[in-house]
Amino acid sequence: MIWSQALLVCYFLALVAAALKTVRFVLDVKRSGQSFYWIGVPANLALVTITILLAGSAGDNPAFRGDWLRIAIRLAFIAWATLALLFEVLYLRTFVRVERTPSNGENENEITGNLV
Repeated sequence: MIWSQALLVCYFLALVAAALKTVRFVLDVKRSGQSFYWIGVPANLALVTITILLAGSAGDNPAFRGDWLRIAIRLAFIAWATLALLFEVLYLRTFVRVERTPSNGENENEITGNLV
């Protein structure tokens, strides 16, 4: 009984964290002007959906049951994972710059990466 209550508290904390991160991404778009932060909004909304579904299916008398619940959790997790990976790849471009370095003819195609 105490484990299910602890689990519900963790789901609630995850829900609050994902909601706050969604708000942070919206504010980051306005602050920095970098539009790739918009990808983080639906990613975190998918995470909010996952935590709501998990919290509703936990405990002795779950509010959500059935096969549709597993499918909904899996689809939300797939959406979150795909969008979160895309966000991280785009975010990586903000501080890593790849540029061609001039050489003396030995290796014309040498590419180096610099942290900005």
